[in-house]
Parts: sequence; C-alpha cells; structure tokens
Amino acid sequence: MLVVDDDKNIFHAIEIILEPLKLKLKYCPTIKCAEKLLIAGTAAIDILLLDLAVDIRSGLDLLDSLASSNIRIPVFMISGTDAALPAATAMQKGALYYFTKPLDSKELVARVEQVLALKPE
Repeated sequence: MLVVDDDKNIFHAIEIILEPLKLKLKYCPTIKCAEKLLIAGTAAIDILLLDLAVDIRSGLDLLDSLASSNIRIPVFMISGTDAALPAATAMQKGALYYFTKPLDSKELVARVEQVLALKPE
C-alpha cells in the first residue's frame, strides 16, 4: 500500500490502524514522489491511499496522471473535508472509496481487507 499525504502523522496513524493486516506500507509526502513510484512502475502497490490535498497539488492530479498512463489501482481518497463535490469528483476520476479525517479505523480495515480479498494471487 502506498500512502500519499503531506502529513506524516497521518501515515503513522494508518500504520497503527493497519498493523494487524501486516501490510507493507510505503510513504510519499508529495504527488511527484507518488508519480515516480507508480508511473515508473518501480514498486508493486496493491492500494493507493491518497490525500485530496497534498503539498501544492491535488490528489485529483495524481488520479488524472494514473488514468492517462493507463494505470489501474484501487484508490482510497482521504480528506479533511466531507464536502460532496470533492468526493464526487474523486469517485468520477476513479477513486474506489472516499474517507474523511479523522479516519474510521474499522471501516478502513474492512475496505482494505475487501480489496485485498479480490486481488488475484
């Protein structure tokens, strides 16, 4: 799983929440970092957990980059806002789920387990 958020405390919280699943988590503080990993294909990523607002760019920019590069990956968008428009836009651009901060740990674990269960071995 790749976590893209400019707040490293969010990454540490996600590490704690998902610890029982024993996932290998990677962290990118910027969209540029994530683009390098995902578009270059240098890392096997099962799920992308993407903040809506990362550094000076939007997580929606990364969704556009993935689509234009024909990269298909389950994306969980996270945001500090529960406004309907960003959530709808994220879903239209390919996000599978939209979570608001603070994260609901039980729902996050359930959704990650659900996606991983559908992954071909």
